[in-house]
Amino acid sequence: MLQMVDDHDLEGIETEVTAIRTLTDADFYLMAIKVQNWNADLSPWAAPAVFGKEEFGNGASNTLAEVLKHCTDQKKTYIIGGYSLAGLFALWAAYQTDVFKGVAAASPSVWFPGFLDHMRGNAIHADSVYLSLGDKEEKTRNPVMATVGSRIKEAHELLTECGINTVLEWNHGNHFMDADIRTAKAFAWAILKEIAGGWEDEVEKAFFKNDKASEFTVEYYERSWPDALQYGFLSANIGGSGKYLRNIQEGDIVYCHIAGCGFVGIGLCTGVAIPMAEFNVNVDGKETPIAQAPWLKPEYKAKLDISKEIFIRVEWKSFVEDSADGYWEKGMTSVPLVAYMLNDQTTHKKVRQHFGYKD
Repeated sequence: MLQMVDDHDLEGIETEVTAIRTLTDADFYLMAIKVQNWNADLSPWAAPAVFGKEEFGNGASNTLAEVLKHCTDQKKTYIIGGYSLAGLFALWAAYQTDVFKGVAAASPSVWFPGFLDHMRGNAIHADSVYLSLGDKEEKTRNPVMATVGSRIKEAHELLTECGINTVLEWNHGNHFMDADIRTAKAFAWAILKEIAGGWEDEVEKAFFKNDKASEFTVEYYERSWPDALQYGFLSANIGGSGKYLRNIQEGDIVYCHIAGCGFVGIGLCTGVAIPMAEFNVNVDGKETPIAQAPWLKPEYKAKLDISKEIFIRVEWKSFVEDSADGYWEKGMTSVPLVAYMLNDQTTHKKVRQHFGYKD
């Protein structure tokens, strides 16, 4: 494993290695490569200063050339990773060469000007990519860095659409919290995906346990509410804003809203978005594909495009059976997107109180 570091990273490198060893039994070798000029040596192209007066250089190509000198043994599996701008460099490097099987990008600086365009226009060569971000990182007055939340979600979506084995984990806190532990988790995931033959489902679920749930409103458009209750799901067409259903993680709270009816239910996400063809439900004690299960409103099932519909699994906590009994009052907020978070929690608070829902 190769990681670009500065003096601050080196202070926590022993903690990082210890944490990796705690998370995996696989043998590994971590090479920490000291970077002399952070902004210049890790930037893929020149860009104006975002904070302070120091501009970004275009030294990433030269840095990568030096890194590749350490990657000549074809019998070894190479994983590149890092934190912040080093995480961006690792992600960028995987677009330049097929040497790296995995990428461990912890809180990568995907706000970097032009980087999402680079991802859209090029093919990545790595098989597995770990992404993470602190849940408070986008809450900054800096207009460029404030885009990091939306951009990392888009980066994750681009990688997913390309068939890359990828995960986006949300950590607690701002950009400067627990960089060593966050980086360790990134490398551990990449090791287990690329070297140790993958993880057992329960082990991976425990590793990425969502200790601080996010709250999402899900707009349920022209779909069967009785069947969403019967089988425990919400779904959307992946086209347009439907892709944002993928942002909902296990443990997140979902508030289901139906246009013209209001809020109809509160639930706990127990399974992230997967294609309709892979989503199974229990029918008379037998696991059955949702497309073959009997629906209370089969006319709605008939309208779904099985090749484009995605489903999340939901454990409904409080709800109305008839969508006509949905809750809405003046002053509440609804947005014409499939899945989204609200900065103002007033609406969700009112829904909780109305349904008598408590954690």
